[in-house]
Parts: sequence; structure tokens; C-alpha cells
Amino acid sequence: MAKKQTFADKVRKGQPGAESKMIKLVVAYQSKSNFAWRFGGKMVRVPNQANETQFINEQGKKIQDELIARS
Repeated sequence: MAKKQTFADKVRKGQPGAESKMIKLVVAYQSKSNFAWRFGGKMVRVPNQANETQFINEQGKKIQDELIARS
């Protein structure tokens, strides 16, 4: 007997409209203390009506600035 419901169906069931999507944004930055390259990531919600490339670049700069300030 085949499955009647897939995992994708379950995910869509809880999201009426699905007006955005989630991506994991990973940025590389250089540590202030020892100048080693480090990586940091954050889950970001991208609205459907937004220009994805521009939105990702803006969020990437913000995340990178936050990580540099913390290091």
C-alpha cells in the first residue's frame, strides 16, 4: 500500500498561503583577534514579493557586520 501523504504535503498543510520561504544564509568573516577565517549562519525568511538576490545580499551584510562586531 502506497503512502497517501508525503512530507511536502504535511509541510504545506501548516502554511496557509506560504507567503515566504526560509533559507540558511552562511557568511564568511575574518576574526579581529587572530585574523582567521570563520563562518557564521542564520535562518532568514525571504518574502515571495522581494527580489531574492538583493534581499540575500542585504541580509548577508547585516549578519556579517553583527558577527564581526561580536568577534
